[in-house]
Amino acid sequence: IYYMDALTTTVQTSSRMNITLLMAAQGPTGPSAPLGTVSTMAMTPTTTQSIPATTTTLVNWGSTDATQTTGITGLTYAAGLFTNTTSNTLPLSVEYSIFLNSTGQGTSSIGINGSALSYGVMYNDNNCFTNAYTIMLTAGSTLGIYYYDYNAVTVQTTSRIMITQMVVGVQGPTGPMVSNMYVGGTGPQNSTLTANTAAFLTNTAVVTSSSATTRYMIVVSMQSYNSSATMAYLLSTVGRSPNNVAPTASNAINVTNAINFATTDLAITSIDTYLMAASATGIGSAVGNSFTFVDTPGVGTFTYSVRVVSNAALPLRQIYMNVIQINT
Repeated sequence: IYYMDALTTTVQTSSRMNITLLMAAQGPTGPSAPLGTVSTMAMTPTTTQSIPATTTTLVNWGSTDATQTTGITGLTYAAGLFTNTTSNTLPLSVEYSIFLNSTGQGTSSIGINGSALSYGVMYNDNNCFTNAYTIMLTAGSTLGIYYYDYNAVTVQTTSRIMITQMVVGVQGPTGPMVSNMYVGGTGPQNSTLTANTAAFLTNTAVVTSSSATTRYMIVVSMQSYNSSATMAYLLSTVGRSPNNVAPTASNAINVTNAINFATTDLAITSIDTYLMAASATGIGSAVGNSFTFVDTPGVGTFTYSVRVVSNAALPLRQIYMNVIQINT
C-alpha cells in the first residue's frame, strides 16, 4: 500500500489492511453438484438523511433493491444495522456508494457493533464516493455504515449498499474419507502344498467393519511350477472367519458360496467352491492363481485368509494377499 501527501503526515495505528484470497484450496475431484451462487443483500435509503456537522452518524437505508438481492445472507436489517442471525461467523464483502448534497470533507467506515470498531475507513473530499471492504461478522454481531463530515450534509436516496456473503450455500455433510483405504496384506510368502489336502496359507488380513454395507476388495496372487510329468491343478478361494483368530475349516466361511469349509471344501468337481483354477502339464510348467473378489462382511471384526488345494505337492512362491476398503 503506497501513500503520497503534499504535507508530512503520520499513519495511525487505527489503520487496517485486509487481504482475502477468493479461492478455496483445491481438493480431490468429487461428484458434480448443482451450480452454487453467492447470496447478496442490496439496499438504498428510503428517504434523504440529514447528518449534523462533526458528528459520526449511522447511515440509514431501508429500501431493498430487489434486482441486486438474491439468496439468504443470514443478515437482517433494522434502523441502519445489519445483524448476523446465524450461529456462524460470516465472511462478508461490504460495498457502498454514498451521494451527498455537498461536503466539507469527511470520512466513512464500516463499524462492527458500533462506530468504535471501524474497518475500511475512507477519507472523502467529494460529495459522491464508493468504498468496499471485507469483514468477518461473528454470530449476533451488527455492522453499519458510519459517516462524519465537517459540514452539515444530506445523504441522498441514490446512495446504495450491497453486502455479499462469501460462502456458497450451506455446509453439507462430511463425505467419506477416500484416502489411505488400504487395510492390510502380506507377501511375498512361500509354501509347499500337500497333494489333495486343502489348506489355509499363512497370509491373513484382519478388518473391522462398522457398517453393514462396507465392502472390501481382496486381491490375491501366487505362482508355482509343476515338478511332475502329469497334469497338476491349483484351486484357490478366500475364507472369512469371525474375530481376529487363525482360520480353520470349522470357523471360516468360503466367500465363494457362503458355506463353511467343514461342510463343503474346495473340490475340482465343484466349481462353486473356488474363485480361481489353473493347471499345467509337464515338468517345469508354470501354474498360478490370481484373482480379485469384493466382499461385504457386515458389522464386526473378521479375518480374511486364502485356502488352496492341488492334486500335486506344488511349491508355491510369491504369495500375496491385499485387502482394500472401497467404501464406508
